[in-house]
Amino acid sequence: MNSPKCPIVIPTYKNRPNNLVQHLEDVSDNQIYVFCYKDDYENYKQYDCNNNVTFVQLDVPWRSIQKKRVVIQNYFIQRPNIERYILIDDDVTKCRMLHDDGKVRNIPLKEALVKIEELHCKYCHTFSGGENFGTIMAHATSDYVINKRTFYQVFCFENKWVIEHPECRFKDLQNICED
Repeated sequence: MNSPKCPIVIPTYKNRPNNLVQHLEDVSDNQIYVFCYKDDYENYKQYDCNNNVTFVQLDVPWRSIQKKRVVIQNYFIQRPNIERYILIDDDVTKCRMLHDDGKVRNIPLKEALVKIEELHCKYCHTFSGGENFGTIMAHATSDYVINKRTFYQVFCFENKWVIEHPECRFKDLQNICED
């Protein structure tokens, strides 16, 4: 099975049961970045053993997925050589695809991430993801449902565009989106 070519980025916390980090082989054979809190790394160190996986430990006093996404975007802004990346929440493990025959079928996560990257490169050079509550992949010709959730969990970012458009980045909002 193919893997996404761009890096996959996973913000994570508490290593909950069936956490995506526990199944990195289902995510990508290429570069994966896992962002965890420094004081939570002990829960993840057993997964920090593959050459294609980089753990980034955040030494911060807060717990917020929103603030973590800001840190992640800033991390990649400092790495303009990375063309694009897919940011995926750690609880996304299943994907479904609406096929041309009108039937929805489960597909492997890795396959879905490949398709998201492919459609992003074909239709978009900004960012892509599921439409808010519509469960439709933005910039796609096929409908994608990622774990029956939407734009809040899977994003594909064109890094150059994020660098050039600071007004469109995640906002560092206080007391919102607790991890």
